[in-house]
Amino acid sequence: MDKEEKDVEFDNASFGTIGLQTSFAALNSITEFNLNAFISAFSINSRTILGIEFNPIELNQKADLTMFSPTKKWVLTKDQIISSTINTPFLNKELTGYVVGITNNSKLALKY
Repeated sequence: MDKEEKDVEFDNASFGTIGLQTSFAALNSITEFNLNAFISAFSINSRTILGIEFNPIELNQKADLTMFSPTKKWVLTKDQIISSTINTPFLNKELTGYVVGITNNSKLALKY
């Protein structure tokens, strides 16, 4: 799909939106859910479905972690979008729940 098909107003764009970057905040903003069930669905269950090895948190072992604030309120702006397209219904909307950073493959990436 061409970038031009996505970089238009949301209602006029081709089907499909960015989702991974806003999935936690979007769900957390629109509904009450069990945080532990959500974490399991996005970490353990998704790895199981895709056949990806799960790295448990153990002393002297690599751990893949996501650091987040489930209560932080923020507004998604164009300059925060990591994708090459900005097609999302959450643009300029207030969301609740913010990913602060991740560790992956022993590398730390912090947002702010």
